[in-house]
Amino acid sequence: MTEAASYDAEHYVQRLDLGEDPFAVDFESDYFYAGGMRRQLLDQLVHFSRFGGQTVLLVGATGSGTSTLLDQAYELIEDAMDCCFINAEESTSPEQLLESLNEQLNFQLPSPISQVDFLAALRSGLIIDGEPEPIMLAVDQAHYLSIDAYKLLHQMVDLGEGNICLLIAGEYQVEQLAKLASFNDEHIKLVELEPLTETETGDYILGLLRSVGYAGDLPLSNDQLAVLYERSGGNLFEVNQLVPSLLDVKAIATPSTFRFGIPIAHVAAIGILAGALIVSWLYQGRDDQPVEVATSQQPVSVERVEPPSIALIKEAHVVPEPEQQESVASVEPTNVPSIEEVNTESIDYSAPAKVEPEPEKVISALSVPPVPPAPAVPAKKAEPKPAAETKPIIPVREQRLLAYPETNYVLQLIGSVDEARAREFVKRYINRMPVTYFETRLKGKPWFVVVTGPYNEKPAALAGIKVLPQELQKQRPWARSIAGVQKDIRENRQ
Repeated sequence: MTEAASYDAEHYVQRLDLGEDPFAVDFESDYFYAGGMRRQLLDQLVHFSRFGGQTVLLVGATGSGTSTLLDQAYELIEDAMDCCFINAEESTSPEQLLESLNEQLNFQLPSPISQVDFLAALRSGLIIDGEPEPIMLAVDQAHYLSIDAYKLLHQMVDLGEGNICLLIAGEYQVEQLAKLASFNDEHIKLVELEPLTETETGDYILGLLRSVGYAGDLPLSNDQLAVLYERSGGNLFEVNQLVPSLLDVKAIATPSTFRFGIPIAHVAAIGILAGALIVSWLYQGRDDQPVEVATSQQPVSVERVEPPSIALIKEAHVVPEPEQQESVASVEPTNVPSIEEVNTESIDYSAPAKVEPEPEKVISALSVPPVPPAPAVPAKKAEPKPAAETKPIIPVREQRLLAYPETNYVLQLIGSVDEARAREFVKRYINRMPVTYFETRLKGKPWFVVVTGPYNEKPAALAGIKVLPQELQKQRPWARSIAGVQKDIRENRQ
């Protein structure tokens, strides 16, 4: 693990106007980065954990974000069924596992808890009033679990007969540990969390900063981002460790004194010299004007001697002023009448343009025709009300599912919180097989399920899995009764 460099967080927190330091060890936030396929993986976790009937293994490197993704999935599922959360860092052995589950399920078994008593209580708790009550067990940091603890989890899954959903998150060795505890490949759904790309790393940093009040663009240059990605490899933990040293104001302020390394005193001296040169150039420009006046008296002395030119300029300005004023005064009376004559002539030429009333008549004529149709417009706009009454409550695609016999089965392919994603999936396969989708509810929010079928019976539906496209077979589709689908549709449309 990369060691974080020393930095002063207060400087960049104040400089970027952050509400708090998002890279602090004790920072807690609801921010969830949905990029890097994390939103899609979250949908898969919820779908397979609730409907897949398989043990879901979420694996990734240390610091990749498997715990965050597990927390998000847990929040989406806990309102739909009873859930238990186990931190394998604290509950490693089977005995600790039983203690934690006994408390969360409120079995009230006396300590020490025997596995026989716990499994018996679990079996009776899965059926309430004749109806199955599924339970999800979410295990984080599962690479700390012992082999005996994995075997205990395997017994619970077998006991539940599809009513116990197991979601396990941890490092890559989790898959091998599960197989050593007799979890078969057919009963495992493996989901891998990949590291971020360089672009996704920048998006993650910017999103995290904005979650604490930052309002600007990414405060890292392209070179800094490249170095950060090279050292972190796109691992979220490594990124959080390295970013503060790059945002430290000391590292940013030192190279910004001057790009070319010229001291400030030298820059000031250059500015003063440049100003002096400009002033002298302006004075030289003014000296050229009085030379013509002074040539009549002493042309040679005026051209060669520069200092006296200033005095000559002052005298030259004083002497000609009254002469110029007199000339201007004499010119004014001659110019005034000529200007007036020009103005009167322009008015005479514009006299024939008295045809001004004609455009008014044209405007009034144009304004008359639109007046009669105006009152008819509001009467036509009041008719679209009955169209809302003809809108069907249940979409046609769901009406077809409601028309199937209850004894039929369908194959459930995917589930998503995004209806657009369900539509895209249907469009992709609509020409290859009969596929549609319906809407249900998950945690009080819309949940869109894509299915294919129908099949006359469950064995036919299971046999239909083998003829699906390979990419769909890998997603482990499972058979659902039409009766259950119809129940979900009716409850959602009530």
